[in-house]
Amino acid sequence: MDQVTCGQCQSGTLKRRLVSRGGGAGQWLGLLLMLLAAAGVVYGGFNLFITLRGTNETGQDVEAAVRSTLADAGIPDYLTEQIFVEGDEETTELAGLSAEQQALFGEQRLRYLSTNLGLDFYQAMSGGLYFLITGLGLVTGLTGWLLTRRRVFRCSSCGALFDSI
Repeated sequence: MDQVTCGQCQSGTLKRRLVSRGGGAGQWLGLLLMLLAAAGVVYGGFNLFITLRGTNETGQDVEAAVRSTLADAGIPDYLTEQIFVEGDEETTELAGLSAEQQALFGEQRLRYLSTNLGLDFYQAMSGGLYFLITGLGLVTGLTGWLLTRRRVFRCSSCGALFDSI
């Protein structure tokens, strides 16, 4: 590799070095930003995982409770399954049930659908927020990393600094 001579003293050679960007204060600020970013990424990622897992378990608990309630009321399993099927069509097979069983079936269907709607809304809002926190943490960490060091050429004899290309 060719040796590049210093443009200032004309005698020394230029060597690539890492130096602090903005001096000591810039380096400390960059390290602080990287630390805060790492904490934000861990916090956001952990809470995103907990939110998605928790809402899934809650939905399963509600489904089990609805199944149990309808089974205790003597409603057949094939009718119970219609609550959990996607779609909003009404079933015509409820005519064989008593008025009390039909009312209970409607209540449990509404309970299941409203709970799922609430859980979906919560997942979207809190999951989006934690995803945003994680993304901002990554951007902040990159900014902090860029603030800590920069590459320059330093003259071996006079110590002059030249920006690296």
